[in-house]
Amino acid sequence: MTDLKVVCGKKSVRLCSAVLLSVVLCLFSQAVFGSPDDPPKVEIVTKTVRDGIANANYVSAAFEATGGKRPYTWTATGLPEGLSFGDSDIIHGKTSQSGNFPLVITVTDNSKPTPAKATVNLTLKITPKGGS
Repeated sequence: MTDLKVVCGKKSVRLCSAVLLSVVLCLFSQAVFGSPDDPPKVEIVTKTVRDGIANANYVSAAFEATGGKRPYTWTATGLPEGLSFGDSDIIHGKTSQSGNFPLVITVTDNSKPTPAKATVNLTLKITPKGGS
C-alpha cells in the first residue's frame, strides 16, 4: 500500500492508506452513530393528549417514547385532582375540575450510570359535563 503524508500545521506524519482509511471510517461512524461514550437519547413521540369531560372516567392513549434503554419511567406534573399517571404510561381517573391544564410529561430511561430524560409540554382540556 502507498504511504500518505498528512500535514497538520508544521507537523506531518506518514500513514499507510489502510491506517488512514481506518481513521476516516472511525470518524465517519462517530459522526453518524455517535461515540460509544455519548449518553443515550430518549425522545417522547406522543405530542398530544385527548380532551376529557369533568366527572367522567378518563383514560388517555398510551404515551410512547423511542431511544434510550427500556424500561421507561413516566411522570406527569400539572394533572387536575383525580387524575394520575401512576406507574404506567397512561393518564387515568376521574376529575370534577374543568379547564385547560398545562402538563409536563417526563420520561426517564434505564441507562446506567446516568439515565436519559426527555420532556414534552402538553395541554389537557377538561370540559364541564354537558358543556363546552
